[in-house]
Amino acid sequence: MYQEQFLIKSKWIVLLLIITLFLIHFFVKGKKYSHYLIIISIVIGISLLYILFVINQQPKIPLLKSSEVLSPSSGYIGDIYYHKNGETTIMFNLSFFSNHIQYIPYKGKIIKDEYIQSKYLRPKRMFTLHPSLFPNFEESIRDNEQYQTTLLTDIGNISITRIAGLVAPRVHSFISDKTFVKQGEVMGVIVFSSMVLLTLPPNVKLNIKKGDTAIAGETIIANKY
Repeated sequence: MYQEQFLIKSKWIVLLLIITLFLIHFFVKGKKYSHYLIIISIVIGISLLYILFVINQQPKIPLLKSSEVLSPSSGYIGDIYYHKNGETTIMFNLSFFSNHIQYIPYKGKIIKDEYIQSKYLRPKRMFTLHPSLFPNFEESIRDNEQYQTTLLTDIGNISITRIAGLVAPRVHSFISDKTFVKQGEVMGVIVFSSMVLLTLPPNVKLNIKKGDTAIAGETIIANKY
């Protein structure tokens, strides 16, 4: 699913940009502003390498026991919230160089996969209307574009919220409501830095703590009691 919906699109983008650069070079070769083209080409080349080799990472999925919860996201562990009903929410903060693909943490049935539009105006989001420019960044970013997914599993409901960041914010989901999914399947991808929230049921024991670094598809977040 991931190969079909995102990686192939990236390759088409690369092909179109290469053709565009070739045409630009052909028309401005030897002219006054040709050195600007070299700078633009370097910037675009670095961006393409980032898209292909950072966003498109696919870690190896280990053979896991049914009692283990897989990390759905890469990034460092931010706050861990312990709710009164016994549930636990873990915050994953993705850096610009983190793997931006998300994975199914535990096998089950998808009972919710809801897209929520950003509360902020997209054309002006990166400027004065975006609260990320103000001190309470972690709270305000939760109002960005996001997908809220809930899995029905044999250990209880597991919720994953994938939230877009400030730069080129986009969340792509490759899963559907009312379908059964396996642990380690690709959920989707967030374009550029972002945040993922994982809410676990009461009957699990955490294997991580605040400040740890998680690797999508590899780190074991929790075990069933």
